[in-house]
Amino acid sequence: MNIGRKELESLSIGAEIIGSGGGGNTYPLKSVLRFYLERNRLPNFVDLEDIPDSSLVVGVAHLGAPMIIEEKLPQGNNLILSIKALESFIGEKTSAIIPIEGAGVNALVPLIAAINSNTPIIDGDGTGRAFPELSMTSFSINGISGAPLSISDDFGNVVVVEELQESLTDELVRGIALIFGGGAWVTAYPMTGQEVKKFCIRKTLSRNIEIGNVLSARSSPLDKIRELQERFGAKLIGEGFVKEIFRYREGKFSKGDLYIECYDNRFLKISYQNEYILITEQEKVIAGIPTIISLLNNKTLQPIRTDEISVDDEVFIITMPAPVELTSQKALKRVGPKAFGYDI
Repeated sequence: MNIGRKELESLSIGAEIIGSGGGGNTYPLKSVLRFYLERNRLPNFVDLEDIPDSSLVVGVAHLGAPMIIEEKLPQGNNLILSIKALESFIGEKTSAIIPIEGAGVNALVPLIAAINSNTPIIDGDGTGRAFPELSMTSFSINGISGAPLSISDDFGNVVVVEELQESLTDELVRGIALIFGGGAWVTAYPMTGQEVKKFCIRKTLSRNIEIGNVLSARSSPLDKIRELQERFGAKLIGEGFVKEIFRYREGKFSKGDLYIECYDNRFLKISYQNEYILITEQEKVIAGIPTIISLLNNKTLQPIRTDEISVDDEVFIITMPAPVELTSQKALKRVGPKAFGYDI
């Protein structure tokens, strides 16, 4: 797998689609990566099967408010501080890095980390979409601990956490990120090569590129949606305009409900908690997390995030199947609707 300018554009589009309304704006990090590509600094991808079973693989991500990245672009050396800190603590050099979440900005963060640390990157991740909590991964579902983990900021501050109760992982890391100014770089889920082969969601980044290629093609919006249906199992739930939005904050989540009046006279309610969580029609559930729910501008097919959707926006509502790794009963307890307070 190679990343050039065209692939980067497509990767960014696909990452926002599987971001399911969350994951942040990819444009700032895309600009950083363009800078590297123009100077022939490219990420080195490694085939999963070429990683020795006993080698060390770590997950990387940005955690905190995505707008922090928009306000201050990451510096490569600061970004890899958390990788080096975890390597130092474990006493072993990292053989490869893997995105913890291959959606939104976190599909691009590992590319910058790979370039600056000269560490190969795996085409896969632990989520196959965006989730609001660090512990919502295929790794944790299968018993891989997030700790030891390390957290760094853009000023050289680093925290290493040796052990951590899983239920506290997200709270602790977000708390440190808040102290660090609202966002932090995280290296977590140290695994063996054997474990990552067994528990990761494969080909997430290349799938993002394929989705982005479809949406950037020179064809009509409906033709593009038909191709998403044929190639990725997407469903067109409806087309209409946003009639009302109710937004509120509850705990660590930005929550809300959108009411969409469809052009075929149906009314849909879409609930979100950072990401789009649930689609209902007259109290009947149409789709729910971990299914990927995306709202697209009905002319440009640009994904519209939960933090930027507005009344009167005209949208297509589409869904895409969740990775199979997230559909078992064990996984749904962690990432299904009930984990977000919806008793369905």
